[in-house]
Amino acid sequence: MKTLIILIVLLCLSLANVHPHPDPIITHVPKVYKVNLEDPPMVRWAPIIKDYLEPLSRFMYYFDLIPFPKTFFREVEWYAKNQFKYQDFVAEVDAIAKLSGYPFERVFVLNFMYEFSTVKACSGIIVRTA
Repeated sequence: MKTLIILIVLLCLSLANVHPHPDPIITHVPKVYKVNLEDPPMVRWAPIIKDYLEPLSRFMYYFDLIPFPKTFFREVEWYAKNQFKYQDFVAEVDAIAKLSGYPFERVFVLNFMYEFSTVKACSGIIVRTA
């Protein structure tokens, strides 16, 4: 298991490059969501996933090009659902996976790749306006 975690960290760090957005930037007012933390994850994430399914699909296309061994994702899913300390987080990822139609283990790894790529675990989004 230690080897698996080390491989994930190394992969994430190797992918931690910042690239400018290649397409023209189209400005718009970002969507605002009212999230009730008392609602279950499926309810909280439903409107967000509905609005962002197309960009998520594009991102998953490229993510699926990474040549992970087939056993890797089985191990990740088992670890997340049986050993991972933060089961509330697992429930959030599970809801996103079900709502988007993507496998849980891929969404889980994708989230960690993002978190590790920021090194400081920053989840901010930068929006450039006029």
